[in-house]
Amino acid sequence: GGNEPRTVAFWAKVPEDFTINNGYGMISWGLHRKGKAWQISSNPLKREGSLGRIRIGTMNASVVGETDLRDHRWHHIAIVMYGGSDVDTSTHILLYIDGQLENTSHKAVHKIDTILDNKKSRPLIFGRNMAFDYDNKQIRDKFFRGWLDEIFIFDAALDQEKIQNLMNNNSL
Repeated sequence: GGNEPRTVAFWAKVPEDFTINNGYGMISWGLHRKGKAWQISSNPLKREGSLGRIRIGTMNASVVGETDLRDHRWHHIAIVMYGGSDVDTSTHILLYIDGQLENTSHKAVHKIDTILDNKKSRPLIFGRNMAFDYDNKQIRDKFFRGWLDEIFIFDAALDQEKIQNLMNNNSL
């Protein structure tokens, strides 16, 4: 949490007929407030870039890649955040697709401070938009439609060699 370094790595498969209502919440945690969340998704927001690209959002501040994941194939994804006192979405997050550094099509500028200890903070969630709860049924895009496998979360910023080892050998 907070501004500590982290890496989230996993395999994902996104269907070819992915729509804007299928994208949010591959993996997420934190508080649903600006800069306080950590939510990985397949981009469902046209205003932030092309649909179906990998997206890490911190609640209204995101980084979006360029590779279209909507090909119904497995892709290895890694999101790396380098920690520090002034962690920002525009300068401290790297995206990797299939072991290669991903170009980005959109980068917001906002401090990252993922909140874990608030009573309203969400625990680690898979496949669900962290904004959705059963009291707020008006959220349309509640669930991720696709597949996830071999999910790893590290409290360190892994380098490309370690990400490739994880992808190829399921080990650092």
